[in-house]
Amino acid sequence: DTFSITNNYRDPFLDKPVVKKKVQKKAPPAKPALPFTILYTGSIQGNTPSESVYFIQLNGQQASMRLQDTYEGLRLKRANATKLVFEYEGHDYEIVRQS
Repeated sequence: DTFSITNNYRDPFLDKPVVKKKVQKKAPPAKPALPFTILYTGSIQGNTPSESVYFIQLNGQQASMRLQDTYEGLRLKRANATKLVFEYEGHDYEIVRQS
């Protein structure tokens, strides 16, 4: 003897079969493009991540930043030797080091 259980049973209180509603997921809004041209040109590693200095070119001007520094509205959130993560207007942007 074999049996199977189906999910399409009727609700005894509503006198209707149970129908699951399908929820359509909305795509998250695309983040806007940065209005800057950013190049990650290099870094000097310190003893701790907060002591490290990262060099970028922002619209052709060279700048140096440390973690949590803000420059022209860009905040450096995370960094390592190969990439930087900036926050600009609530969105995160990843910049890869130029070789």
